Amino acid sequence: MTAVSALPTANAVERTFNVGNGVQNTKTPNGKYIFLSADQGSKGINVFDTKTDGFLGNIPNNNTAPHAGAISPNGKYYYTTTAEKHHIVGYDISKLANTSAAKLKRVLDIDVGYGSLHAVAIDPNGRYLFVGNASWSIPDGATHRSGINVIDLKTKKIIATVPGRPHNCTISPDGHCLASTELKANVSSTDCDAGSGDLGDRLQIIDISTLTKKHPNTAAIKDIYHFDTPGLGGSHAKWDQRTGRLYYTTYDNDTSQGWLYVLNTSKLAKAKPNISQVLPKQKIGWSPHGIAFEKDSAS
Repeated sequence: MTAVSALPTANAVERTFNVGNGVQNTKTPNGKYIFLSADQGSKGINVFDTKTDGFLGNIPNNNTAPHAGAISPNGKYYYTTTAEKHHIVGYDISKLANTSAAKLKRVLDIDVGYGSLHAVAIDPNGRYLFVGNASWSIPDGATHRSGINVIDLKTKKIIATVPGRPHNCTISPDGHCLASTELKANVSSTDCDAGSGDLGDRLQIIDISTLTKKHPNTAAIKDIYHFDTPGLGGSHAKWDQRTGRLYYTTYDNDTSQGWLYVLNTSKLAKAKPNISQVLPKQKIGWSPHGIAFEKDSAS
């Protein structure tokens, strides 16, 4: 990890930590801690204090490669994946100020079945966790769970699975919709999702509004809209919590050239859900992988 200074100087790098190859950063709601998923070198989750630029240690995560991460709105729990072991796990981080990262208590461990887990998000109330399972070969006797798995953190059970090929996901400011980015299918006999029903290269919108109710109807958690980007694989997406606009990055399947879409999602609650572009797609860097705002959120 590299700590970067905001000072307008030629050399903006203040400090570098040689503690593993980072995949994704997740920060606590108060901005005090950053959790960096490291899937190479010293595997696990490296923890940093943003106030002191200090390295607080590594959460071993059973020496498996984590990928995506999410932190509960109250800042007490951190959730991540064990990428090659198809588990979603959670840690109690409420005592981090007085406990080493390596000794944080694991409070959740759910086996999703199999596959690569690259998408994690948590609802604004901290009750439901969304875990995306992408493409893989189906083991004998395995249950098909390709798509967004919805986990009730109170019961620690998977209560719904919406088919798809999620690479990344984000939740709307009102908590009513989840957007999942989908990469192009790898068409082969061992790919469980390849075929006419799995187009890839799209942004999938899932209605999760029932989860805001006291007694949710899990059957109402469903795919309601697709924003298709033929030839451009879905990379990452993030809702701007202030404007409600959805920012969606893609990249060319052949050249890896990146593109940014800015989307108006105000009509998703209509009888016929719809998304429109605010601007023509913008050409950006190669293989974009992540979106953040100056005043960010945990979703």
